[in-house]
Order: sequence, then structure tokens, then C-alpha cells
Amino acid sequence: MKTAAFIFVLTMSHFLVFGQQTFLQDLNGRPIFENSATDVEGSPYLRETWTSGVVKAKSNRKNYDIPKLRYDAHKDELEYDQAGSLFRFSAENVAEFTLIEGTFRAGFPAVGSLTPKNFYQVLYDGEKIKLLKRIYVGIQTEKPYNSATIIKRFVKEESLYLLKNNVEMRRFKKDKKSFFEIITDKQPEMEAFMKEQKIKFSKEDDLIRLLEKYESI
Repeated sequence: MKTAAFIFVLTMSHFLVFGQQTFLQDLNGRPIFENSATDVEGSPYLRETWTSGVVKAKSNRKNYDIPKLRYDAHKDELEYDQAGSLFRFSAENVAEFTLIEGTFRAGFPAVGSLTPKNFYQVLYDGEKIKLLKRIYVGIQTEKPYNSATIIKRFVKEESLYLLKNNVEMRRFKKDKKSFFEIITDKQPEMEAFMKEQKIKFSKEDDLIRLLEKYESI
């Protein structure tokens, strides 16, 4: 009986290791060897702690449930912890991933300095219009008065984008003028809805309701 149990455990271990190797092969994860930026205050991660999530491979469009993930918003890469060994995935290998914060996706049209290889959080995923949030953690430097020391800090920056008909990608400035520069049709209906619902462009939930209305008419 003990022998049978041992063989079962050994077999399951083999399949687990094989599954992990297949996962890493599909996503082309590369080991992390570089040191973290210890001279910079704060964190480059969207969330410092590891969380479970789902990753969609770009090569075969398969979804993988991963127990320990975190998003490096400075390098725009996803990290994966496998038994203490760290790996990175970029948009070259990952189509999208979902964490507690929401779903992040790459492959959108280039706009400004951003390319299809950059990840955006998908706030609204309509057929005619999409609302995307770009989250980036940059490094801010500061030299205090009368000091030779330069202080570096990680600083989170967020910007919104609207993608119309999966072709036209433009930055959205969270105001009515910017909205109608992108959404040029159905203006009377949208104006009436804004007034009736007291839409505030500073609130993401209101923007989502506004786009749901646009999608429905």
C-alpha cells in the first residue's frame, strides 16, 4: 500500500513539474538575475505582495492560473514566483493577465510614445469603444536644498485612453471637451444622458456608465 502511495505521489510530482515547464515554455519566462533598485524609495509594483491571477499566453491563447504574480509597473512586465525562483514575462509573450485590480492587456494601437507592447488596464471592453488605463511607475529625483544627496522615489502615474472601433486610439483628459473630440457621433443622446445621470468625468464608474450608454444606442 505504501509503495502504491509513493508511486502516486511521484507521478503527480512529475505532472506538476511538467506542467510548470510547459507553462514557462509557452510564455517564454526568463529568470530574474538583476538586483532590485535599492537606492530608490517606494515600490515599482502595482501591488507589492504576491497575488493569484490568470495569464493568457500570446502563442497559443491558453489561460494559466498562477498562484503568485505581481506586476512591475516600472518595467511594464509581469513577475511569477515558482518555488522561490523568479521569472519575468513581457507583452512579447503575454497577451493579457488578470489580477485583483482587474484585467491588463497589450496589443493596442500605438499612441504617443506607447506601442502595442505596452500593457493597459481594461476598464471598459465594448465592441465600439474601449476605456483603457495606462499605469506607469516612474522614478522621480530630488536634491534637497544645501544637500549633496540625491533622493530617488518611485512615483505612480495614470492616464486614460479611448479606443474607438479598435482603430483610433487617443488620450482622454477626463473632461467633456476631450470626450466629444473622440466620440463625434450621437452627441445629442450623450448630452442628454450626461445631464440626466449627472455624469462626472473625474469618476471612472461614471465614465463606464457613459460608454455603456454609447454602446447601446
